[in-house]
Parts: sequence; C-alpha cells; structure tokens
Amino acid sequence: MKHLYLIRHAKSDWSNSEWSDFERPLNARGLNNAPRMGDYLKERSICPDIIYSSDAKRALTTAQIIAEKIGYPVDKIVQKHSIYESGMHFYLELINGIDNKYDSAFIVAHNPTLTVLTDYFAGEGVAHVPTCGVVHLEFNSDSWEYVSRGGARLKDFFTPKKLWGDSDD
Repeated sequence: MKHLYLIRHAKSDWSNSEWSDFERPLNARGLNNAPRMGDYLKERSICPDIIYSSDAKRALTTAQIIAEKIGYPVDKIVQKHSIYESGMHFYLELINGIDNKYDSAFIVAHNPTLTVLTDYFAGEGVAHVPTCGVVHLEFNSDSWEYVSRGGARLKDFFTPKKLWGDSDD
C-alpha cells in the first residue's frame, strides 16, 4: 500500500500588493492553522517517509511548520519549483517517480491542481481543497509507478473548518 497526502498551503497574506504571488507569506490565520494541523497529524501518528513542497513561500513555510510538528527533519523537505508552476502532468510524473522505498509521501502545494488531482485519483466528491486542507489517498499498489486514475481510495479529508470550525476558503 502507498499513502499520498495532498496538503494545500495554509492561508496566505494578501496585505502587501508589492509581493509577487511566489513571495506571499502566511497570514495570521495560516500561521495559526499550520501548526495546529501539524499537531493533529502527529496525534494521529502520521509522518511521511518523504515530503515534497512547492518552493513558494506560503507552501514551503506550511511544509516546514508541519514537518517540525510531526518530527520530520525540515532539511529533508524536497523543494520543487515545478510544483509551483506546473499542472497535472508534472504532478503525475512526480508521484509516479517516487522511490518505492517510500510508502507514504506528503505533497504541499496549491489549488486548483490539488483538487483536480484528488478527483483524478479517487473520483470522490472533494469539490475544493481549502487552505491547510489535507487529503489522504490510499493506493492498493506496491509501486508508485503504477498509481493512476481511479486507483486510490479517499481514506480521509480534513480541514481546519472540519476540525476547529475555522472558515475555509
């Protein structure tokens, strides 16, 4: 079995119009929700074998905060600029290329691709992955190379709103 966790970055700060999309940091709500989500994952004993993250500031900060909370070495996060810039094709190549020695992986990234990817793999009714939302997909496969459309079961989907009543976006 392979387990993939798709994590959307926490809420970003739009207060400074001079920041590029890539440079936008987390806002106060994001800085509150990311550690809470990390604590929630830790309580459930969820710690991946590998974490991939977009190198956009808001995504990487989310990945680092969650990694610290779950005890994953922050310096082992694999930063990929392509996660920020790419769509489904890149994500599929990334996932199919994960080393089979890893049974679980986090991808910390952006919408709308995370929502589309969830639907592609699980065909479930996740209409929208909100900020700091986590989708857990389970594949009945021993090889990442063979995970494909419709090949996953939506094992879990949790959001700050579901867990703590925070508003989703």
